Amino acid sequence: MLGVGDRRGDPPPASRHDDAVALVELLARGWCDERIARALALSKRTVQRRVQYLMADHGCTSRFALGYALGAEVEAARRDAGG
Repeated sequence: MLGVGDRRGDPPPASRHDDAVALVELLARGWCDERIARALALSKRTVQRRVQYLMADHGCTSRFALGYALGAEVEAARRDAGG
């Protein structure tokens, strides 16, 4: 079965690490989709779709839950790194 973001079955853009990091950083600043889209030179719909991919990847049904899940991942990584 093909992936959601690509005919070749590649992962959707939001799962690419650098793209996802930039998106998450702007979400964490509280930016709206339209402002994120302008900053990343994307369409608003692309930003919305990438947020949906991130939510699905983390099993979240809201942006708040996504933020919580990502924060928990960061905290776990810090603990694992000894920081």
